[in-house]
Amino acid sequence: MSDNRRRLTRVPVSQSVNVSDVLKGTSIGKLVNLHEEGFLLLGARDVNVNCVYQLKFQLSSPINDVSAISIGAECLWKSETDGEDQHWAGFQIIDLSQSDKPILVLLKNEISQED
Repeated sequence: MSDNRRRLTRVPVSQSVNVSDVLKGTSIGKLVNLHEEGFLLLGARDVNVNCVYQLKFQLSSPINDVSAISIGAECLWKSETDGEDQHWAGFQIIDLSQSDKPILVLLKNEISQED
């Protein structure tokens, strides 16, 4: 994780965003940080590297009356946490609906303004 070659800076998530696998109907973790092209997840025990997932971001605080965002993403890497039964997982966003794009940008901007 120390080899940071991202074009965009990820920002920490201030609100609780639970992430679930839509196809399995299970929670896979919490959003830690994000940018327009990717995100970091904590708790992703049930994800595999180089696999594509249809995910739902459940926002704890709705943005413009939207409480969930649907995202297609590929897991690029996964790493165990120290001393816990959880993993870090890095994802690249590969599909996001036109209606959800502005919500994702607002979520990121909301986070950036709280720094």
